Amino acid sequence: MTGPAFGQRKIDNALVVHMTKHHRDSQILIRDTEQNGFFVRVSARGQVSFGVAYSFDGRERRMSLGTYPELSVLAARKLAMTRKAQAQLGTDPLKQRQEARQTALALKHAPTLADLHDLYMTQHVTASRPNGEPNRTRAGVANERRYWKQILDGLGVKLKVSELNTAKIARLHRDLSANGPANANRIYASLRCALSLALKAGWIGQNAAVGIKPNHEEARERYLTEEEIARLRQAVDEHEDRASALLVWFALLTGARRGEILQARWPDIDLKTGVWVKPRATTKQRRMHRLPLSSDAVAVLRELRTLNPSIDLVSPGNPETTLTRLRRAWRAIRRRARLEDVRFHDLRHAHASILISRGCSLAVVGAALGHTQAQTTMRYAHLMDDTLREAANLVATVAGGRLNI
Repeated sequence: MTGPAFGQRKIDNALVVHMTKHHRDSQILIRDTEQNGFFVRVSARGQVSFGVAYSFDGRERRMSLGTYPELSVLAARKLAMTRKAQAQLGTDPLKQRQEARQTALALKHAPTLADLHDLYMTQHVTASRPNGEPNRTRAGVANERRYWKQILDGLGVKLKVSELNTAKIARLHRDLSANGPANANRIYASLRCALSLALKAGWIGQNAAVGIKPNHEEARERYLTEEEIARLRQAVDEHEDRASALLVWFALLTGARRGEILQARWPDIDLKTGVWVKPRATTKQRRMHRLPLSSDAVAVLRELRTLNPSIDLVSPGNPETTLTRLRRAWRAIRRRARLEDVRFHDLRHAHASILISRGCSLAVVGAALGHTQAQTTMRYAHLMDDTLREAANLVATVAGGRLNI
């Protein structure tokens, strides 16, 4: 196969049209007589294209500029001048194009948010600890899946991780905050943790989530009065879904978290001795929690046993379906009890407040709630004011009362 035939003449539109019509079956290259380095050629396949030849670091380089008619003669001539100017200023335009193509190719195959989700769930959420215990409870895993559904819906599953910047994350956080500031903070924390894994994996050069200010969250303290508890009990008794209503009352009697209740298993409960041993995998602190039960709590369990003959879970059905039923029941019960501002988790706080109001120490309250850190129980310290005031009055009484002033 012979190479292209060479020639020199002014490259204009008439020449290119002529080459298009009469040189389709032959290879030919025409160098421009007015602009050094500019040329037009016909390839072996009959494609007419423009190019430019230039010198860079002592080497002759030849670069394609584009095909005709997509690129006109005038536009090709201007582009050739630009490329030669780049070379004279110290930038190799051909190398620059090659690097741009490599970058584009790398970006095309770069990890997406869908890949980040898989990395995060596999290496963090569903991973096991060195002792073999799961890293998250089932409720925790379910929460993470809920968070990531909102992340992927908000940012797009196909978005490249390398294209995720601080502005996009801040906008997502702001949009989600409209429907719940606390929930938006949890989602932001999840995404930030995932990007830390991406940073370690070499997917990105920096964590774009760092530096975003989360929403301010006021510490919520909602406790039930004795009158409110009485209304709650009546609403529980009157609710038609007996099994779900019993789970609500069991939460108040035990102070257990909702996830712990939904994952409670009969093999972990001794109805004779009245003891519930919560496995590590179901507790937030990831430690076994041995909880003695009141006679009323045992009575609730015995009734649940008759309603649910399952040999495994205490709650009827699987945790997901039971959660849906429990949420529906809780909304109806608190509406009937006129406690619309009370969350299910507030039943745990109510349990603690009852213990403290009856003179139990913070140590006892912490043990009942399964706290591993005394600092966690200190949030209830202010509830002991009345008990401590009574103790202080005892000292004052022994001391003989007030001074004569």
